[in-house]
Amino acid sequence: TFGEFEEALNELYQHGSKFTKGAQPRMALPAGTPVAHVRNQFKHALAEMVEVFKTTSFNKPDFELLTAENAFNFYCADFILDNDLDVWFIEPQNGCGLDEDYYFRLEMHASLFNGMVDILEEISHKQEAGEPVLPLENTGNWEIIYADGLVYYYDGYQRAKNKASCTTGGHSSKHK
Repeated sequence: TFGEFEEALNELYQHGSKFTKGAQPRMALPAGTPVAHVRNQFKHALAEMVEVFKTTSFNKPDFELLTAENAFNFYCADFILDNDLDVWFIEPQNGCGLDEDYYFRLEMHASLFNGMVDILEEISHKQEAGEPVLPLENTGNWEIIYADGLVYYYDGYQRAKNKASCTTGGHSSKHK
């Protein structure tokens, strides 16, 4: 669950990342909390992905480009989180696995889709009234990370340098 994820991030931040090593004082996270720090990295990576694929994502079947205000996409992605709370973007997906094997997923999907419908409804009303679409007033659990070239940027974040190599089965994968 998300609560367990948040608990694990807080534990990692307190006891085992670049922010707490040795006798050095703990470095402050640019976003304040471990969860916000990780989420901001997700948002940054996804916004850059949308920017890269904007000509594919925002076009009509005849390849006439649309503005992002007249189109939306539901992207998913796989990430890996390392011990330094750095996020690694592994795989983008335009077909998200939305299986409902567990009750918490039903709740999550309801939150996602209800919020998406609210956003689309607000955009539709604003466009019909000739009003600017942004800012949105009713985003639910959603955040705008890309809008016609405005790309979310996680200010103040720098990936950890000099990372230790991965280990499996107690053996280092470093080349000797």
